[in-house]
Amino acid sequence: MKPLSEVAYRDLFRHWDRDATVRRAPHRTLAMSDGNGYFFSADREPLVNEPEITKLGTNAIKALLVQRLYSYLRFTSFLERRVVNPVVLAIADGELGFHLPRQMRTDADKIYTDEGWHAQFSNDLAQQVESVTQIAPLTPRVPEFYPQLCQIVQRCRHPAVAHLMFAIVSETLISAILRDLPHDRNVVQAVRDEIGDHARDELVHHQFFSDVLRHVWPQLSGSLRSEYGCVIPEMIRLFLRPDVETMGAALAGLGIEEVMAGELLQKIHQGAAAKSTCRNAARSTVGLFREVGALSDSPIMESFARAELLE
Repeated sequence: MKPLSEVAYRDLFRHWDRDATVRRAPHRTLAMSDGNGYFFSADREPLVNEPEITKLGTNAIKALLVQRLYSYLRFTSFLERRVVNPVVLAIADGELGFHLPRQMRTDADKIYTDEGWHAQFSNDLAQQVESVTQIAPLTPRVPEFYPQLCQIVQRCRHPAVAHLMFAIVSETLISAILRDLPHDRNVVQAVRDEIGDHARDELVHHQFFSDVLRHVWPQLSGSLRSEYGCVIPEMIRLFLRPDVETMGAALAGLGIEEVMAGELLQKIHQGAAAKSTCRNAARSTVGLFREVGALSDSPIMESFARAELLE
């Protein structure tokens, strides 16, 4: 691993005024005719392929996919405003106690703006979808992942660093939704366009947070590296955890009995395919921690292995 003095910081936001979607993307607007379309990719929600669901017909599948979109948008809005942006603000204000390049701190302000925009347009799109479909969202006010994240943070010696590590995880995972949904022509155009806007910004954010870890990791003591390295797999699994609460409520709304709903959710989220999807999404993040030398520490390597994140 290179010494800190040799870790270069790339000028990632040189053309932010020109390229950031908050500066150039139009407001994405649904048409009333979109109410007959799909609002989420069926390829990204395995429930819709279960016989118990397909026999209910197209309208049931569409309603399930609307709830899946609501879940994604609520997760995104909450994550950006309540989890990522406090970390970005701490980077910009130099409050984390690490030596970071001045340009990195300046660029953090731009990410703060980007993430606020992502939260705003996620909330706006959710309101539009409800207006067009007349389907109320079943998503909880606080997403399922957050209370568990708070528990992980409380176990760590330095909560601010724990939050930073989760932000790095969340910004370096390669989401199949961001990658694939904008190209799914079965999904209504405004949804595709808005998630495509988000994906373009996140490509740069991914690079930024990768550079943050490259600067921060060498500045941690050996004991802190072990501490945070061992909770990273928990954070990865937590971030990728499906929204069982919302989808369970959606199944109930379709008349699926609670026992059957539980069996369906367990089947699709605990099988080999789900584990493979998780490993694929985490590949870049795992590679980043391997790059900085984290996985050369046996306890950290073992924690990644137990979480079934290694290939």
